[in-house]
Amino acid sequence: MKNLNFDNALVVGIDTHKTCHTAVLVTTFCQVIETYELDNSVDKINAFLDDVLEKAAGKIVYFALEDVNCYGYHLSRSILSRGLKVFNVPAIYTERDRKHTSHIDKSDALDAQGVARVLLTKSDSIPPEFMVSEKSELALKLKKMIADRKELLRQNTALKNQLHNILHEIYGDNYREEVGYSKIFCPMALKEWVSKLEKREDYTSRRALVKFKNLQFTHEEIKILDKQLQEKSNDDIKLLESIPGCSNQIASAIISEIGDIKRFKSQAALAKYTGLAPREHSSGKSIRHFVDRRGNRRLNNTIHRLAFCQLGNRCKAPGRWYFVKKIKEGKSKLSALRCLKRKMIDIVYQILTKKEEYKFNFSKCKNLNLTIKIPA
Repeated sequence: MKNLNFDNALVVGIDTHKTCHTAVLVTTFCQVIETYELDNSVDKINAFLDDVLEKAAGKIVYFALEDVNCYGYHLSRSILSRGLKVFNVPAIYTERDRKHTSHIDKSDALDAQGVARVLLTKSDSIPPEFMVSEKSELALKLKKMIADRKELLRQNTALKNQLHNILHEIYGDNYREEVGYSKIFCPMALKEWVSKLEKREDYTSRRALVKFKNLQFTHEEIKILDKQLQEKSNDDIKLLESIPGCSNQIASAIISEIGDIKRFKSQAALAKYTGLAPREHSSGKSIRHFVDRRGNRRLNNTIHRLAFCQLGNRCKAPGRWYFVKKIKEGKSKLSALRCLKRKMIDIVYQILTKKEEYKFNFSKCKNLNLTIKIPA
C-alpha cells in the first residue's frame, strides 16, 4: 500500500471485542487525544463516530482495526457507511509493536494505541484500505461456508471410524455383510442400518443408532452446503471451473481466499501471498532461494489439490503435460509439483484479470511422452 498522507490527519486505533470496543484517538505523533469505551451497539457506535468527527474539526480521520470481519464486523461497516477510511491491521504487527516498547504492559487501551501506531509507522506494510464490495462480502460468505463444510467432513470421518468399531463389537468380523451394499455408509445403507438397529434394545446398539442418525444429518448438511455453493457461484467461479480438474468447491475456495483480484498488482504478488514464490536469502555475493513455508496456507492447500487433479493416470489435463516437461528437464517430482502449483496460481490470476475462460494449445505438447509413472 502506498504511504498515506498524515499532514492533516488523525488516527483512531481500535481494539475490538465481542461486547465492547476500546478506541484511542491520536495525533500523527501518536499523542493521545481521547480514549473511548463503547458497546457493540448501533447507538453507541454512532455516538462514538459523531464525537470523533467533532474533535477532528475537518481533518482526515483514519480508522485502524485489528479485526474487521468477526468482532469488528458491525463497527467496520458502520464506519464505512459514513464514507470514512478503514484499515485492517494484522494482530501480529500490534504484538511486535508492544514487544518493542520499554514497558510490555498489556491493556485494551495500550493495544488500541499500538494499532494506531502501526498504521502511522508501517502504512506501507499493512493491507490496502479495507472496502466492502460485492466481491469481498461474497468471499467472506464463501469462506464461512467452506469452513462449515470442512468441519462436517471431519465429523463425517470421525463418525465412520467410530461406527466401524461399534459394528465390529455388535456383529463381529462379518458386520459388512449385514446390509446388502458394498459401501456400508451409502445413503441407502444408512437407512437399512437405522431400521435394523431400532429393533435392538442393548446400549451398544443404541450408541450405533445415534451415530448413524448423526451421519445421516451430516450427509444432508453437506448436500445443502454444496447446493448453496453452486447458487453462490458468480462469474469468477464459473471462469475458474473452466480449468480441467477445478470443481465448484475448489473454485469457491480459491475465490474465498483471494476475494477481489484487484488487491494484487501482479501474478507474482498473488504467488507471494499464496506462499508459492521462492524466499530469497542473500548476503554479499551469495544469493540463495528457499521454499516459502509461509503465505496463505488455506489457499496454498487448495492450489495443491488443484495441481494434483491434473496428474491422474487417465487425465490429459494441461498440468500433466507441464509436469512431465519439468521431469524431463531433470527436476524431481516434488520440484516439478511446486512448478506446477506456481503455474496454476499464475493461470488463476490471468483468468480473473482477463475475465476469459481457460484455453490451452495442446499442439505445443505433441512431442512429449506421457509414459512416465506418476504416483497417486
